[in-house]
Amino acid sequence: MDGESPWFSAFGLRMKVEVTTASTGGTMSATRVISQPGGGPPAHVHTHEDEVFLILRGHYRFWQKGERAIEAPAGTLVQQHKGMVHQYRNVSDVEGEHILFCLPGGLEELFIAVANEGLAVPRDMKRVVDLSAQYGVTYQSSIDK
Repeated sequence: MDGESPWFSAFGLRMKVEVTTASTGGTMSATRVISQPGGGPPAHVHTHEDEVFLILRGHYRFWQKGERAIEAPAGTLVQQHKGMVHQYRNVSDVEGEHILFCLPGGLEELFIAVANEGLAVPRDMKRVVDLSAQYGVTYQSSIDK
């Protein structure tokens, strides 16, 4: 781990960058994410990175392309490939926690930018969409079922 980094809020989630892109020469990043019951991002697609989620506590449900639901209790590892529409929710009644690995790294910069601007979804979705496009992320209609 890179050491102590501050906690911040983005997309209604609490986040802390554990491994920066800079420290890995661009190959990856790792962000610790805390989500409240029902928490999770809007449906989206990445064009730059694959994501790997390691669920530490809580129970999550992942949707891929709106067709496949993956149940992910603590201890589960879920991969989301770039170019795939996906979304997740903490479906447990307790706070959830996971580590998000991005390969290659760089996505943590979007999270930090959203936090620094104090943006909230859905209130500031237009700005979030514009900012996210700079990082190769686009949003879709909700796919959770």
